[in-house]
Amino acid sequence: MTCTSADAEMCAACRADYPPSSAAGIVGTPELRQRASTVWLEREAVAAHGPARLAAAPLLGDGERARWLVVGDDGWFHLWDLDARSCAAIRPIPDGVVDLGQPVTLRVSRDGRFAALANTRGLAGAVVDVATGAVTVRMQRDGYHSSHSDYSVAFVDAGGRTLVVHATRWNRLDAADARTGELVTAREPHALDYFHAGLHVSPGEARIADTGWVWGAAGIVRAWSLDAWLGANVFESEDGPSVRRLGYRLYDWNNSLVWLDDDRVALAGYGSDVDWMLPAARIVTASTGVEVRWFYGPSGWFAFDRHLVSISARDGAAVWDVDTGERIVHEPAARARWYHPGARVFVEVAPDGDLVAWRLCGHDAGAPWLTDGVRVLARSLHAGGAPSSDGLRVLGDALEEAGCPDAELLAHCRAGVHRGPRCWVVDRLLARL
Repeated sequence: MTCTSADAEMCAACRADYPPSSAAGIVGTPELRQRASTVWLEREAVAAHGPARLAAAPLLGDGERARWLVVGDDGWFHLWDLDARSCAAIRPIPDGVVDLGQPVTLRVSRDGRFAALANTRGLAGAVVDVATGAVTVRMQRDGYHSSHSDYSVAFVDAGGRTLVVHATRWNRLDAADARTGELVTAREPHALDYFHAGLHVSPGEARIADTGWVWGAAGIVRAWSLDAWLGANVFESEDGPSVRRLGYRLYDWNNSLVWLDDDRVALAGYGSDVDWMLPAARIVTASTGVEVRWFYGPSGWFAFDRHLVSISARDGAAVWDVDTGERIVHEPAARARWYHPGARVFVEVAPDGDLVAWRLCGHDAGAPWLTDGVRVLARSLHAGGAPSSDGLRVLGDALEEAGCPDAELLAHCRAGVHRGPRCWVVDRLLARL
């Protein structure tokens, strides 16, 4: 079967007025495309005792160390180290910050110093200095339809400061210094008929996307330039020239979304109405708002690890080639809840409370530079535990001599810096035994 979209045949003038993500005109049944691959998801059982984990956020400043900050049901912050198989209590969460009986949203600054937590559909939250336990910023949004939108909060680094971006009203976002609480987006009230929801910051912190909604009720995904907002125009987040609409669908918001780079996002679902939304991924350019492709199949929440990864309770995990839309891995048993983009590991909580880690291993077929010699070297590094700096540089030399064009793999090996017991580059070069 083939899929066509009615808006593909419109003139440019009509397309500008046509809601993005409208699937009117689809002919036939979308087909899930698959191809054989030498990539797989490797399962690892991890015994890690501790309290029930209500929320977890990766510590990105640790590089490849698989460490998270965790909110436990005991009311404490915990440092959860997957590599060391430990979960250690750090300090109690200040009283009155969140109701642990309700879903909790947790975000952590890149340097790991500050944690922002709030009830996901609540009104208030706070930024806590993890080292001292002091509350540095009180967050408060008003109650107008707050129960319909996820709490808006994210950290960004700008001008040498760590800033927390959060909702202060249903139609207003602000940024404050996470250390001092100083407001950096002070401005006069400005009309915006938009309910803010989940915030997603691009990898290089160039843009931010908001999966909110407007009366109608319609979900509208918006993105804008962080540099323009925090450095030039305090109204940029509302109606600045960099704001782009990336998605529009009736009665569907708080969407799954992941940045592929600083200008492209993968947005879950294809269609213009929640009642007939197709499981799919839309690839949209944030600087223009233009959809470059879409493909059928992905469902659940999204992560990006050189491939698009979708995880749902019904279908498990799937790995997708973003350029072709083909599924190259399907692991029905994987039900991961969290992803660490530094360690490149997915984690789920087993029914007995222990953890299960999933890692992408292997490289897609057809790479002539993935020689037997490269794979033998990768296997020896994998078997030896944490690879040394010298071992990684030797691997980088072998890849270069074999003609590897992958700049990310080569740069990682040449850097020779590794802080975890496993190396994602080594994992990607393994052959399945």
